[in-house]
Amino acid sequence: MNNILTNPAIIFPPNLVIPKISPPPPPKVVIVPRKIISYIPPPVSQNIISTPAPVSTPIPGNSVSDLQTSSSSSSTTSSSTTTSSSTSSSTTSTFSTGSTISYTSSNWAGYVSSGEKYTTISGSWVVPNVSGLSGQTSSDATWIGIGGVNSSDLIQIGSEDTVSPSGKVSRAIFYELIPSAAYLVSGFYISAGDSLSASISETSLNNWALKLTDNTTSQIFQTSVSYDSSNSSAEWIEEDPVLNGSMVALDNFGSVTFSLGSTTANDNLINILNSSPSSITMVNSAHQPIVTPSAINSTGDGFTLTQN
Repeated sequence: MNNILTNPAIIFPPNLVIPKISPPPPPKVVIVPRKIISYIPPPVSQNIISTPAPVSTPIPGNSVSDLQTSSSSSSTTSSSTTTSSSTSSSTTSTFSTGSTISYTSSNWAGYVSSGEKYTTISGSWVVPNVSGLSGQTSSDATWIGIGGVNSSDLIQIGSEDTVSPSGKVSRAIFYELIPSAAYLVSGFYISAGDSLSASISETSLNNWALKLTDNTTSQIFQTSVSYDSSNSSAEWIEEDPVLNGSMVALDNFGSVTFSLGSTTANDNLINILNSSPSSITMVNSAHQPIVTPSAINSTGDGFTLTQN
């Protein structure tokens, strides 16, 4: 009988290495640091020139010149296109424009309200299409303001046209705090035919907000200033500006119409008509009218200034 191995031993091959299977490595997580971007406010689109307008540019002058009360209520049709380059003498000429009292001036035309405490004023107008006088600088300014009629203070904002001796027209908006010189507003460009709206408001004692909007181009200028005002008058004015202390020739602006005019008198917001306004006619050195205001319109908030 054969010898049978009933419990055979398990024989492994020599040097057998069983590989160890490792689990796959976890995916790498890359942490990207969050980038913090600082918020930088956009630049102001309209900046105020930090120095007064240069003397080579005609600017609105120091309050109303040669303001005289008319001697009667009669009217006159005399006219002239001549303007004086210096301050005119006093005058007692009379021009009836529908106001309670009529005045004449050598550098202002428009309407003025006085006798109350005025804390706001507003108005709108269209930039005129102007032409100049051959061989000389000419100019005009359209603005609203508080003070300057019965006092030496005046806060105002508006637009100005200047025509060089060669006929080149330049335009700007400005504000002025007399006795300081006018400040031109850089980066704000206006053209003939643009509709402008302006306002001045005393937000608290001696603190004022000034704003001018070009409704045609959607440009807006606004600023806050500190100014000690008498609050003694409110006015809507077309002016013959000054150059080196004297009035320049008035350019040919044709006509300018104020609309949406209002003021706050003794805390009551009223239109021009309800503010008991007085008209001002601009006259030359011969006491002839060169810019005449119309009667106030039917809505009580506007009028037209016409160059004679």
